[in-house]
Amino acid sequence: MLDQSLGFYQDEFAGRVSAKVMQTALTLRDVVMTVADMVVYVLVYFITSGVILVALDGWLLLPFIGWIAGFRAGDEAADSQTPAVLRRRRPMPVR
Repeated sequence: MLDQSLGFYQDEFAGRVSAKVMQTALTLRDVVMTVADMVVYVLVYFITSGVILVALDGWLLLPFIGWIAGFRAGDEAADSQTPAVLRRRRPMPVR
């Protein structure tokens, strides 16, 4: 998009399309960076919490592991429900 002539950008539609293409790339980059930051934050939080709990007393780690396992089981249960929800939707008419 950056190597186009001035006439290309003077056309209103082409200018809008190129602006959307540029915005999409920047937005996609922002989404990927935000998700990466979130994953790093969560991993550091869990690892640090586990290390602190083990340093205090190893038995304190058991409720923490139970909470993580319960969260994971709930997440798996929600994923198993998803196809049933999608099947209830009416298909879009074909024209």
